[in-house]
Amino acid sequence: MNRESPSYRTLVVLCLCACVAVFLTAQLGAAAAPPPQEPIEVDVVTLVERINSWHLSAFRGYQFNKYIALGDIVRFNERIADGDVQVYIDPVQIAKRDAAALYEDCVGPACSTYFNDIVLGDTPDKVPAQTLWHEAMHAIFDEHDSELLVDNDEIYAWYMEGVINLPLQALTKYEEEWRKGKDCDQERLDRYWSTFEQRLQDARNTVEGPITSDAQIEQLRQLTGFRVNAAAIRQGYIEAGMDKCTTTATAPTPSTSSATLSDLDLVFCIDVTGSMSDDIASVKAAAASIVNTIAAKNKNYRVAILAYRDWDDTLPMFEDYGFSTSKEAIISNINSLSVGGGGDEPEAVFEALMRAIDSTAIGSWRPNVNKQIILMGDAPPHNPSREGLTPTIVAKAAEDADPVVIQALVVGNEGVYSEEAAAAFRELADLTGGNFFEAADASKVPEMLQRTIEVIESPKSSGLLSTRNLIIAGVLCLVAFGFVVVVLLVILIFRKRSRPAPQPGYPGAVMQPPPPYAPPPAGPQYGGGPPPQAPGPQAPYPPPAHWQGQTVVGQGMGGPELVVEAGRNVGSRLAVGSYTRIGRAADNDVVLGDPKASRYHAVITASASGYVITDQGSANGTLVNGVPIQQPCPLYQGDVISIGSEQMRFQQR
Repeated sequence: MNRESPSYRTLVVLCLCACVAVFLTAQLGAAAAPPPQEPIEVDVVTLVERINSWHLSAFRGYQFNKYIALGDIVRFNERIADGDVQVYIDPVQIAKRDAAALYEDCVGPACSTYFNDIVLGDTPDKVPAQTLWHEAMHAIFDEHDSELLVDNDEIYAWYMEGVINLPLQALTKYEEEWRKGKDCDQERLDRYWSTFEQRLQDARNTVEGPITSDAQIEQLRQLTGFRVNAAAIRQGYIEAGMDKCTTTATAPTPSTSSATLSDLDLVFCIDVTGSMSDDIASVKAAAASIVNTIAAKNKNYRVAILAYRDWDDTLPMFEDYGFSTSKEAIISNINSLSVGGGGDEPEAVFEALMRAIDSTAIGSWRPNVNKQIILMGDAPPHNPSREGLTPTIVAKAAEDADPVVIQALVVGNEGVYSEEAAAAFRELADLTGGNFFEAADASKVPEMLQRTIEVIESPKSSGLLSTRNLIIAGVLCLVAFGFVVVVLLVILIFRKRSRPAPQPGYPGAVMQPPPPYAPPPAGPQYGGGPPPQAPGPQAPYPPPAHWQGQTVVGQGMGGPELVVEAGRNVGSRLAVGSYTRIGRAADNDVVLGDPKASRYHAVITASASGYVITDQGSANGTLVNGVPIQQPCPLYQGDVISIGSEQMRFQQR
């Protein structure tokens, strides 16, 4: 083309314009693009609170709970209090590592980014609590790297995960079976116990390597407090009559022991700062009556007193009066309380409770008795305390102590209460299964203490049976019944008008019973060996319904679903279609949050005879009822699918 021609000049101008446009677009785009997100530091207390709330609720209400400990978060909290561990939200770092949360020993140039820190992809309330706990345990291990008896601390962490996700789930089934009373099946009960023992042993074969000695288990307990004492659990079941099916099964509640309720260890935990002088005087005046009430209600009792003030007070922080069975000695100890100091709020409430729960300063709790603390004061606690103590940390310590129940009495001044004190005392009582009381002033303290003692052996929920509540419940039941009737009529009319024809390829209305549990074969394949592979090519299936923007639910019996029982989104119900993909990738039908799950981990498909789950060559395998699957596995009503720490139950809706 001639350079002097108009066409050539036009082409050059157009090219220049295009270059300018590209340059300007790039500059504008750069100006409009948000700057890289800086890591956000998180208050570590929120992390600890979330972990402790999970600790308290994980297996609450089960008899075996008193014989397990999921790791002592107080030890992690000590590292936080020393400033050794910080917590950050950094989605960029998390995306690079493809995880929900991380414990970073050292990352970045010369460790300038993170050093002994926990990194999250989102706020603590958006990250699974068990994942947060996992990383907190790494923070404890990190202090003892050179002492560990395993090749790497992931072995310990994943052993702990394995115990929580499988053996303890078998124990929940054991106790639920026993509670059936006359419908309890002894053979099934024994099988659940055998399953627990087998799974507890299998948990030693972790995805990161094996636990090879009891010394390693003991070191784990010493470092973190994590323990599951199978022998103690069995003995506890035998003593409680839970080793055999009965026709009148009534499981022990978590707030009482298997001993008789007349066996009582009671600690008065009392604020003795100057503001409590009138209240203590009232307690001393009524000491004989209070002790006589305890003696009249309990054949076998001991009482201790732990008085508290605050940090840096002019008087001692604690005054301890050990456990005694003598009425005269107990009354004398009450009369020995000395009031003084204080002058400010808050006080060392949490520290005093932890001292009482530990109990070594007052003579130690007896095993297998009803353990109670009566907390009395007018000032709130330091929250968190200097040592990082919070209500959930105190409550978790009380739960682990067999448990200990806190009955809380807040004292007012002419009917005026510290709102902070009342809120904190109420929370402590609620978290430990105790009761909350208010004394308007010193004159009401003896009366409220008497009432506190009276309810120590009464279930907290007894107030639900009041006449007023029964009337309300009756009205609500009638309303609910009417609503259900209307809904059923609408459904019947709709189905009568338009009833879909039966669809081929879905399971029939009659489900086969689940096969009995068979322990996994010995050897490293339980979580630690080569990933299981599905044999041969798979039959073609329709594309995932997720891609079509909808969820296709199977027809038989209302369609199957997965009920999430452990891991992220516990309690969620996920519809199962004719082709349901499971994994970490966002385009799966069921998206998992566990880093041990592969991006495309497993698939559930509908066949002529029912539903089948197939592992997709995942790195860590898929388990059905605790057994790694090596080939397409049929799913029956109630089967439990485990992928890493995620656990889902297959059932018809």
